[in-house]
Amino acid sequence: MLKIVLFLFLLLFCGCSNNPKENQPMKSNPKAIYHGGIDGGHFFEIIEKHDNKFRIKIYRDYNEELLVDAYFKAIEDSCSENLTLENIQQYISIYNDDKIFIDDPQKKNYCKLIIVETIF
Repeated sequence: MLKIVLFLFLLLFCGCSNNPKENQPMKSNPKAIYHGGIDGGHFFEIIEKHDNKFRIKIYRDYNEELLVDAYFKAIEDSCSENLTLENIQQYISIYNDDKIFIDDPQKKNYCKLIIVETIF
């Protein structure tokens, strides 16, 4: 039992030290920026904005593999009003279940971007 507890402790604390830090660029692609927490996250590369849709590439944090390349659109129209190519990176919180959660400073809560067209 002690070995299992020690293994879990080492896995939790030693594994977390290699996680990227918030807003850290990806090593192989500095345009992709990390968002997440100590339990994991993703790198986000904002490609373009077109017709209130953002083309975003999302990479895995642990191996930098491309996970998804898609156009995302806000579920609530008001969420995307304040988002631009220049500022969206500062509002990204996490990616989960094909949604990007955006910390909307105007609403003081989160809004969601959903996939509307997948490229990869």
